[in-house]
Amino acid sequence: MRPREDSVPSRAVTTRRLLVVCFTLIAAISAACGAVAPSAVPSGLQNRTPSAAPTVASSASSSSGDVAATLTLGTTGIGNVDGPGNSVSEAIANRPVGPQLVNGSLLRKADGTIWLCELLLTSAPPDCADPRLLVQNWASDDQTLVTGVGLHILDGFRWVEHVQLFGVVRAPEATDASASPASSAPSDAPAEPTAFVPPSPACPSPSAAVTVPSVIASIGAGAGIFVRPYTSTFATCTTTAVADGVPTLPANGLIAHPGTALTLALPSGWRYLRWEGGDGPVVGDAANVMVPVDTPERPQWIAVPVPIRPGDSRVGLTLWVISTDARVVGQMDVIVRINVR
Repeated sequence: MRPREDSVPSRAVTTRRLLVVCFTLIAAISAACGAVAPSAVPSGLQNRTPSAAPTVASSASSSSGDVAATLTLGTTGIGNVDGPGNSVSEAIANRPVGPQLVNGSLLRKADGTIWLCELLLTSAPPDCADPRLLVQNWASDDQTLVTGVGLHILDGFRWVEHVQLFGVVRAPEATDASASPASSAPSDAPAEPTAFVPPSPACPSPSAAVTVPSVIASIGAGAGIFVRPYTSTFATCTTTAVADGVPTLPANGLIAHPGTALTLALPSGWRYLRWEGGDGPVVGDAANVMVPVDTPERPQWIAVPVPIRPGDSRVGLTLWVISTDARVVGQMDVIVRINVR
Protein backbone atom coordinates (compact mmCIF):
# COMPACT_ATOMS: atom_id res chain seq x y z
CA MET A 1 0.00 0.00 0.00
CA ARG A 2 1.28 3.49 -0.79
CA PRO A 3 -0.06 6.36 1.34
CA ARG A 4 -1.17 9.47 -0.49
CA GLU A 5 -2.20 12.73 1.15
CA ASP A 6 -5.84 13.23 0.29
CA SER A 7 -9.32 13.41 1.68
CA VAL A 8 -11.70 10.45 1.73
CA PRO A 9 -12.10 8.78 -1.69
CA SER A 10 -13.77 11.10 -4.18
CA ARG A 11 -16.68 10.03 -6.35
CA ALA A 12 -14.19 9.74 -9.22
CA VAL A 13 -12.10 7.25 -7.25
CA THR A 14 -15.17 5.24 -6.35
CA THR A 15 -16.27 5.25 -9.98
CA ARG A 16 -12.84 4.07 -11.08
CA ARG A 17 -12.98 1.21 -8.60
CA LEU A 18 -16.34 0.09 -9.91
CA LEU A 19 -15.07 0.25 -13.48
CA VAL A 20 -12.11 -1.91 -12.54
CA VAL A 21 -14.48 -4.53 -11.13
CA CYS A 22 -16.80 -4.47 -14.16
CA PHE A 23 -14.09 -4.54 -16.87
CA THR A 24 -11.29 -6.59 -15.35
CA LEU A 25 -12.96 -9.20 -13.12
CA ILE A 26 -14.18 -11.43 -15.94
CA ALA A 27 -15.66 -10.75 -19.33
CA ALA A 28 -18.92 -12.44 -18.41
CA ILE A 29 -19.46 -10.32 -15.34
CA SER A 30 -18.53 -7.11 -17.15
CA ALA A 31 -21.18 -7.81 -19.77
CA ALA A 32 -23.77 -8.34 -17.08
CA CYS A 33 -22.73 -5.22 -15.23
CA GLY A 34 -23.30 -3.14 -18.31
CA ALA A 35 -26.72 -4.67 -18.96
CA VAL A 36 -28.42 -4.73 -15.59
CA ALA A 37 -29.10 -1.78 -13.31
CA PRO A 38 -28.35 -2.85 -9.71
CA SER A 39 -31.58 -1.63 -8.13
CA ALA A 40 -33.87 -3.33 -10.65
CA VAL A 41 -33.97 -6.71 -8.85
CA PRO A 42 -34.05 -7.94 -5.22
CA SER A 43 -30.87 -7.71 -3.11
CA GLY A 44 -28.20 -10.30 -3.84
CA LEU A 45 -30.42 -12.72 -5.84
CA GLN A 46 -31.40 -13.04 -9.47
CA ASN A 47 -33.40 -14.83 -12.16
CA ARG A 48 -36.63 -15.31 -10.20
CA THR A 49 -39.83 -14.65 -12.18
CA PRO A 50 -41.95 -12.10 -10.27
CA SER A 51 -45.57 -12.93 -9.56
CA ALA A 52 -48.37 -10.45 -10.06
CA ALA A 53 -48.48 -7.50 -7.69
CA PRO A 54 -51.07 -7.55 -4.86
CA THR A 55 -54.50 -6.60 -6.15
CA VAL A 56 -55.76 -5.04 -2.92
CA ALA A 57 -53.61 -2.26 -1.49
CA SER A 58 -54.96 -2.62 2.05
CA SER A 59 -53.59 -6.19 2.18
CA ALA A 60 -50.12 -4.71 2.68
CA SER A 61 -51.15 -3.71 6.20
CA SER A 62 -50.62 -5.89 9.24
CA SER A 63 -53.56 -7.09 11.30
CA SER A 64 -52.92 -4.20 13.70
CA GLY A 65 -53.35 -1.71 10.84
CA ASP A 66 -49.63 -0.86 10.50
CA VAL A 67 -47.80 -1.20 7.19
CA ALA A 68 -46.27 -4.69 6.94
CA ALA A 69 -42.61 -5.61 6.67
CA THR A 70 -41.68 -7.42 3.46
CA LEU A 71 -39.69 -10.49 2.48
CA THR A 72 -38.27 -10.24 -1.06
CA LEU A 73 -37.35 -13.63 -2.49
CA GLY A 74 -34.57 -14.47 -4.89
CA THR A 75 -33.57 -17.51 -6.91
CA THR A 76 -33.47 -19.95 -4.00
CA GLY A 77 -37.14 -19.61 -3.02
CA ILE A 78 -38.48 -22.57 -1.04
CA GLY A 79 -36.65 -25.68 0.03
CA ASN A 80 -33.22 -24.98 -1.50
CA VAL A 81 -31.41 -23.49 1.49
CA ASP A 82 -30.44 -25.60 4.48
CA GLY A 83 -30.28 -24.41 8.07
CA PRO A 84 -32.33 -23.77 11.20
CA GLY A 85 -33.55 -20.38 9.99
CA ASN A 86 -35.08 -17.51 11.96
CA SER A 87 -38.63 -16.97 13.06
CA VAL A 88 -40.54 -14.10 11.45
CA SER A 89 -40.06 -11.92 14.53
CA GLU A 90 -36.32 -12.72 14.64
CA ALA A 91 -35.96 -11.94 10.93
CA ILE A 92 -37.64 -8.55 11.37
CA ALA A 93 -35.44 -7.80 14.39
CA ASN A 94 -32.28 -8.87 12.51
CA ARG A 95 -32.88 -6.80 9.38
CA PRO A 96 -31.09 -5.55 7.44
CA VAL A 97 -28.33 -8.19 7.34
CA GLY A 98 -28.69 -9.36 3.75
CA PRO A 99 -30.65 -12.49 2.78
CA GLN A 100 -32.05 -14.59 5.64
CA LEU A 101 -33.61 -18.04 5.94
CA VAL A 102 -37.00 -17.47 7.59
CA ASN A 103 -39.40 -20.08 9.06
CA GLY A 104 -43.17 -19.73 9.13
CA SER A 105 -46.54 -20.63 7.68
CA LEU A 106 -47.15 -19.62 4.09
CA LEU A 107 -50.56 -18.13 3.28
CA ARG A 108 -51.97 -16.89 -0.04
CA LYS A 109 -55.15 -14.90 0.49
CA ALA A 110 -58.08 -14.75 -1.90
CA ASP A 111 -56.83 -11.37 -3.19
CA GLY A 112 -53.56 -12.97 -4.35
CA THR A 113 -51.24 -11.53 -1.70
CA ILE A 114 -48.79 -13.99 -0.15
CA TRP A 115 -47.71 -13.83 3.49
CA LEU A 116 -45.22 -15.61 5.70
CA CYS A 117 -46.84 -15.85 9.13
CA GLU A 118 -45.24 -16.59 12.47
CA LEU A 119 -48.60 -17.98 13.59
CA LEU A 120 -51.87 -18.70 11.79
CA LEU A 121 -55.09 -17.52 13.39
CA THR A 122 -57.69 -20.23 14.03
CA SER A 123 -60.35 -18.53 11.89
CA ALA A 124 -61.79 -20.30 8.84
CA PRO A 125 -60.11 -19.58 6.52
CA PRO A 126 -57.07 -18.68 8.64
CA ASP A 127 -55.25 -15.38 8.63
CA CYS A 128 -51.81 -14.26 9.81
CA ALA A 129 -51.23 -13.13 13.34
CA ASP A 130 -48.64 -10.40 13.83
CA PRO A 131 -45.73 -10.36 13.20
CA ARG A 132 -45.90 -11.34 9.55
CA LEU A 133 -44.10 -10.64 6.28
CA LEU A 134 -45.58 -9.68 2.92
CA VAL A 135 -43.84 -11.99 0.42
CA GLN A 136 -42.63 -10.31 -2.75
CA ASN A 137 -41.13 -11.64 -6.00
CA TRP A 138 -42.97 -14.98 -5.76
CA ALA A 139 -42.08 -17.20 -8.75
CA SER A 140 -45.04 -17.81 -11.03
CA ASP A 141 -43.91 -21.42 -11.58
CA ASP A 142 -43.53 -22.27 -7.87
CA GLN A 143 -45.82 -25.20 -7.03
CA THR A 144 -45.78 -24.85 -3.24
CA LEU A 145 -49.21 -23.20 -3.19
CA VAL A 146 -50.52 -25.24 -6.14
CA THR A 147 -49.75 -28.90 -5.46
CA GLY A 148 -47.22 -28.67 -2.60
CA VAL A 149 -46.97 -31.09 0.32
CA GLY A 150 -49.21 -30.07 3.22
CA LEU A 151 -51.30 -27.68 1.11
CA HIS A 152 -54.72 -26.61 2.50
CA ILE A 153 -57.41 -24.81 0.44
CA LEU A 154 -60.54 -23.04 1.70
CA ASP A 155 -62.65 -20.18 0.26
CA GLY A 156 -59.91 -19.06 -2.11
CA PHE A 157 -57.22 -19.16 0.60
CA ARG A 158 -54.24 -21.52 0.28
CA TRP A 159 -51.74 -22.25 3.03
CA VAL A 160 -48.87 -24.53 4.05
CA GLU A 161 -48.07 -24.62 7.75
CA HIS A 162 -44.32 -25.19 7.75
CA VAL A 163 -42.00 -23.65 5.14
CA GLN A 164 -38.66 -21.87 4.94
CA LEU A 165 -38.12 -18.89 2.63
CA PHE A 166 -34.78 -17.30 1.75
CA GLY A 167 -34.81 -13.58 1.03
CA VAL A 168 -34.24 -10.02 2.18
CA VAL A 169 -36.41 -8.58 4.96
CA ARG A 170 -37.16 -4.88 4.72
CA ALA A 171 -38.62 -2.45 7.21
CA PRO A 172 -42.35 -1.68 7.21
CA GLU A 173 -41.55 1.84 6.01
CA ALA A 174 -40.35 0.34 2.73
CA THR A 175 -43.90 -0.78 1.82
CA ASP A 176 -46.32 1.91 0.67
CA ALA A 177 -49.80 0.79 1.74
CA SER A 178 -51.41 3.49 -0.39
CA ALA A 179 -49.71 2.40 -3.60
CA SER A 180 -51.96 1.25 -6.41
CA PRO A 181 -51.45 -2.18 -8.01
CA ALA A 182 -50.02 -0.51 -11.11
CA SER A 183 -47.41 1.40 -9.10
CA SER A 184 -46.53 -1.74 -7.10
CA ALA A 185 -45.97 -3.89 -10.17
CA PRO A 186 -42.40 -4.52 -11.34
CA SER A 187 -41.34 -2.10 -14.06
CA ASP A 188 -39.68 -3.19 -17.28
CA ALA A 189 -37.62 -0.01 -17.23
CA PRO A 190 -34.48 -0.33 -15.03
CA ALA A 191 -34.27 2.09 -12.15
CA GLU A 192 -31.44 4.56 -12.00
CA PRO A 193 -28.68 3.22 -9.73
CA THR A 194 -27.84 5.23 -6.65
CA ALA A 195 -24.16 5.87 -6.08
CA PHE A 196 -22.90 4.54 -2.76
CA VAL A 197 -21.20 7.15 -0.61
CA PRO A 198 -19.23 5.64 2.30
CA PRO A 199 -19.08 7.48 5.62
CA SER A 200 -16.16 9.81 6.26
CA PRO A 201 -13.44 8.33 8.45
CA ALA A 202 -13.37 9.63 12.02
CA CYS A 203 -10.43 11.68 13.25
CA PRO A 204 -7.73 11.44 14.42
CA SER A 205 -6.11 9.06 11.96
CA PRO A 206 -4.66 5.80 13.31
CA SER A 207 -1.07 6.07 14.46
CA ALA A 208 -0.09 2.83 12.68
CA ALA A 209 -0.20 2.12 8.96
CA VAL A 210 -3.42 0.56 7.72
CA THR A 211 -3.24 -3.17 6.96
CA VAL A 212 -5.67 -4.44 4.36
CA PRO A 213 -7.77 -7.16 6.05
CA SER A 214 -7.87 -10.69 4.66
CA VAL A 215 -11.33 -12.21 4.32
CA ILE A 216 -12.12 -15.77 5.48
CA ALA A 217 -14.47 -17.53 3.04
CA SER A 218 -16.37 -20.69 3.99
CA ILE A 219 -19.46 -22.73 3.08
CA GLY A 220 -21.72 -23.53 6.02
CA ALA A 221 -19.74 -24.95 8.93
CA GLY A 222 -16.90 -26.10 6.67
CA ALA A 223 -13.29 -25.05 6.91
CA GLY A 224 -12.52 -21.55 5.70
CA ILE A 225 -9.89 -20.25 3.30
CA PHE A 226 -8.19 -16.85 3.27
CA VAL A 227 -9.15 -14.58 0.40
CA ARG A 228 -6.70 -11.78 -0.23
CA PRO A 229 -8.02 -8.64 -2.01
CA TYR A 230 -6.37 -7.94 -5.35
CA THR A 231 -7.30 -4.23 -5.37
CA SER A 232 -8.15 -1.91 -2.51
CA THR A 233 -8.64 1.69 -1.51
CA PHE A 234 -8.41 2.60 2.18
CA ALA A 235 -8.79 6.08 3.64
CA THR A 236 -8.30 7.78 6.96
CA CYS A 237 -9.27 11.38 7.64
CA THR A 238 -5.85 12.51 6.36
CA THR A 239 -4.60 9.89 3.87
CA THR A 240 -5.77 7.59 1.09
CA ALA A 241 -3.87 4.42 0.12
CA VAL A 242 -4.55 2.61 -3.16
CA ALA A 243 -3.31 -0.85 -4.15
CA ASP A 244 -3.96 -2.07 -7.69
CA GLY A 245 -3.69 -5.66 -8.84
CA VAL A 246 -4.83 -8.06 -11.53
CA PRO A 247 -7.82 -10.33 -10.80
CA THR A 248 -6.53 -13.90 -10.70
CA LEU A 249 -8.66 -17.03 -10.32
CA PRO A 250 -7.52 -18.91 -7.19
CA ALA A 251 -6.14 -22.39 -7.76
CA ASN A 252 -8.07 -23.71 -4.76
CA GLY A 253 -11.69 -23.10 -3.92
CA LEU A 254 -14.66 -24.23 -1.88
CA ILE A 255 -17.14 -27.06 -2.47
CA ALA A 256 -20.82 -26.13 -2.12
CA HIS A 257 -24.24 -27.64 -2.67
CA PRO A 258 -27.08 -25.84 -4.50
CA GLY A 259 -28.91 -23.36 -2.29
CA THR A 260 -26.15 -22.97 0.29
CA ALA A 261 -24.46 -19.68 1.08
CA LEU A 262 -20.91 -18.39 0.88
CA THR A 263 -19.91 -16.80 4.20
CA LEU A 264 -17.30 -14.04 4.13
CA ALA A 265 -15.95 -13.13 7.56
CA LEU A 266 -13.75 -10.15 8.39
CA PRO A 267 -11.02 -10.29 11.01
CA SER A 268 -11.47 -8.66 14.39
CA GLY A 269 -11.58 -4.88 14.16
CA TRP A 270 -13.45 -4.68 10.85
CA ARG A 271 -17.12 -4.53 9.82
CA TYR A 272 -19.05 -4.53 6.54
CA LEU A 273 -20.80 -1.47 5.09
CA ARG A 274 -21.93 -2.90 1.74
CA TRP A 275 -21.23 -5.62 -0.81
CA GLU A 276 -21.98 -6.28 -4.48
CA GLY A 277 -20.65 -8.39 -7.32
CA GLY A 278 -21.51 -11.32 -9.54
CA ASP A 279 -20.58 -14.83 -10.55
CA GLY A 280 -19.80 -16.70 -13.73
CA PRO A 281 -18.52 -20.12 -14.78
CA VAL A 282 -14.79 -20.66 -14.95
CA VAL A 283 -15.35 -21.83 -18.54
CA GLY A 284 -18.13 -20.17 -20.53
CA ASP A 285 -19.89 -16.84 -20.92
CA ALA A 286 -22.93 -17.07 -18.61
CA ALA A 287 -23.04 -14.60 -15.77
CA ASN A 288 -25.19 -13.55 -12.83
CA VAL A 289 -25.06 -10.04 -11.35
CA MET A 290 -25.90 -9.53 -7.68
CA VAL A 291 -27.67 -6.38 -6.63
CA PRO A 292 -25.76 -4.31 -4.04
CA VAL A 293 -26.64 -5.04 -0.41
CA ASP A 294 -26.15 -2.34 2.22
CA THR A 295 -25.41 -3.53 5.76
CA PRO A 296 -25.98 -0.51 8.03
CA GLU A 297 -25.84 -2.71 11.14
CA ARG A 298 -22.17 -3.31 10.27
CA PRO A 299 -21.90 -7.10 10.67
CA GLN A 300 -18.55 -8.89 10.84
CA TRP A 301 -19.70 -11.48 8.28
CA ILE A 302 -22.05 -11.64 5.31
CA ALA A 303 -23.82 -14.52 3.51
CA VAL A 304 -23.69 -14.52 -0.29
CA PRO A 305 -25.73 -17.05 -2.34
CA VAL A 306 -23.57 -19.56 -4.18
CA PRO A 307 -23.97 -19.78 -7.97
CA ILE A 308 -27.14 -21.57 -9.10
CA ARG A 309 -25.30 -23.40 -11.89
CA PRO A 310 -23.47 -26.67 -11.17
CA GLY A 311 -19.74 -26.90 -11.72
CA ASP A 312 -16.77 -24.64 -11.23
CA SER A 313 -17.56 -20.92 -10.86
CA ARG A 314 -15.85 -17.74 -9.81
CA VAL A 315 -17.55 -15.24 -7.53
CA GLY A 316 -16.22 -11.68 -7.74
CA LEU A 317 -17.20 -9.22 -5.04
CA THR A 318 -16.59 -5.60 -4.15
CA LEU A 319 -16.63 -5.14 -0.37
CA TRP A 320 -16.92 -1.84 1.51
CA VAL A 321 -15.62 -2.08 5.06
CA ILE A 322 -14.99 0.13 8.08
CA SER A 323 -12.82 -0.28 11.15
CA THR A 324 -14.65 -0.72 14.44
CA ASP A 325 -13.32 2.63 15.65
CA ALA A 326 -14.61 4.19 12.37
CA ARG A 327 -11.21 5.75 11.64
CA VAL A 328 -10.56 3.72 8.46
CA VAL A 329 -12.97 3.23 5.55
CA GLY A 330 -12.08 0.95 2.68
CA GLN A 331 -13.17 -0.77 -0.50
CA MET A 332 -11.63 -4.00 -1.80
CA ASP A 333 -12.17 -6.52 -4.59
CA VAL A 334 -11.92 -10.28 -4.10
CA ILE A 335 -12.45 -13.47 -6.10
CA VAL A 336 -13.63 -16.76 -4.61
CA ARG A 337 -13.66 -20.05 -6.54
CA ILE A 338 -16.63 -22.33 -5.81
CA ASN A 339 -17.48 -25.78 -7.15
CA VAL A 340 -21.22 -26.48 -6.88
CA ARG A 341 -22.09 -30.18 -6.80
